Amino acid sequence: MAAHPLSFSFWILAAILFLGVYAAAPRPQGSTGLKMTNRAGKSIDVYWINTMKSGDTEEYILQNQKPIRHGTNTNINSYDTHSFLAEFHEADDDLKGVHVVFTKGSEDEDVYFDYDPKTKIMTANVMTKKMLIEERVKKNTEYCKELYIYGNGDGDGDGDGTNANDMNDFINCLQNDLVNELVTIKKNKEDLFDTRNTISHRLRNYTCADTTMKSSTPIRNYNWHHQGNHYQIDVLLDKPAGKWLTLHYLTLPVAVVQY
Repeated sequence: MAAHPLSFSFWILAAILFLGVYAAAPRPQGSTGLKMTNRAGKSIDVYWINTMKSGDTEEYILQNQKPIRHGTNTNINSYDTHSFLAEFHEADDDLKGVHVVFTKGSEDEDVYFDYDPKTKIMTANVMTKKMLIEERVKKNTEYCKELYIYGNGDGDGDGDGTNANDMNDFINCLQNDLVNELVTIKKNKEDLFDTRNTISHRLRNYTCADTTMKSSTPIRNYNWHHQGNHYQIDVLLDKPAGKWLTLHYLTLPVAVVQY
């Protein structure tokens, strides 16, 4: 009897999280979300490692507009196989050089940065939404087991899991956590839609309708060598937090990419 509520709670939560909250916000085509949470004790900076730059030198492009303070998080959109480096912001002498490199996967992910002062090692624990849900369900299941199967949660059962009251209390414990989670998610989704509806009428389309207008003049360009092919890259915008690049194929600009 105990297995059914666990399976039910997992798939309901998974469906709500994937189809509800994370489908609500638009993002660049082909990208997935990355939520970065700092638990390292001090403010950190996160850089995208640009491996497309010509030459052997890697380029590090800052992803956060301001330092990510301890206990806070920030969200970005990125792409599968993109690698990032995290390090302390304005680190003291004993923290200089401390960093961690991690790689983005193909799904929406959360990454948690931690730092162990004894080993002086920073870690990045990357988890998909499915992994987060599984961890939540597992922890709650263990809590309910300790309370109502192995223990004597409310005095109705004998605590060995064979009494009907023990099993009913265990099932109710799982269901209560599921209901509370669904209510919270539903409320967050409603707040998101309310905010969108509040500001949507204020937005205006400023796209230029003049198709003959010349495009921006690149501030520089370089050649990119990839799998035996040579491409011209025009840099239209070069800022610490992002770039606009135009990729030329057969001498024609065919893609504009934002990082």
